[in-house]
Amino acid sequence: MLVCPGVMLADGDPPQRAIDLRAYCEPEKLPIARFGHIDETVAAVLSLCSAPFAFMTGQVIHLNGGLHYGA
Repeated sequence: MLVCPGVMLADGDPPQRAIDLRAYCEPEKLPIARFGHIDETVAAVLSLCSAPFAFMTGQVIHLNGGLHYGA
């Protein structure tokens, strides 16, 4: 299993980080219209480690708000 997070922010990030990330990607142009939050990555990883996903193998999980699809 491989989790590939996209542009993520965390609560402890300095305000400048969001400004710097805008130079890389404008969140309004993403299909979900915002940057991700690190808690969303943590939730996905914890879910994938749970019993309902025990049979899943070899998957790549893209957590990027649609950036992967050419936004």
